Amino acid sequence: MTRLPQLLRQFKGRRIAVLGDFVADVFIYGEISRISREAPVLILNQRDTQLVPGGGANAVHNLRALGAEPLPIGIVGNDAGWGNIRVIQQQMLGEERAIATSLSPTRYDKIVEAFGGYGEKMDNPADIRPALERAFASGKPACINVALDPKGLAKTAPNMAYIM
Repeated sequence: MTRLPQLLRQFKGRRIAVLGDFVADVFIYGEISRISREAPVLILNQRDTQLVPGGGANAVHNLRALGAEPLPIGIVGNDAGWGNIRVIQQQMLGEERAIATSLSPTRYDKIVEAFGGYGEKMDNPADIRPALERAFASGKPACINVALDPKGLAKTAPNMAYIM
């Protein structure tokens, strides 16, 4: 424990790349008022909501608190939909009844660029290393948007079991 303060001070001013899943965690606080008559669901009287950095965003937040200069770099596997959910719906309901899982291709890289970050769209996942190197060299928060086959997960995991 005596070395801990010394180790923590070493983060100050260091540039540290963080590759991660950058999300916001939402915590909802309140009291349970009753159980719904229609379903076994608890009814919450919401008192407060807290939005905090989650996943890789939490690591960025903690590094910044230690005085480091974190560089967040995210990779989006973009299948123009919610591929994991789509496959489960197709397995359970059939392809014609899968709902709200086929989207227009979203340019997440352009969204990050609009906020002053570095964005890059890729069509070949094998080219990820050079893209990561360019993202790191930019010195900006980055998003690498990797276009994936919308039916790719269904092709590679046709026997994926539905787990509850």
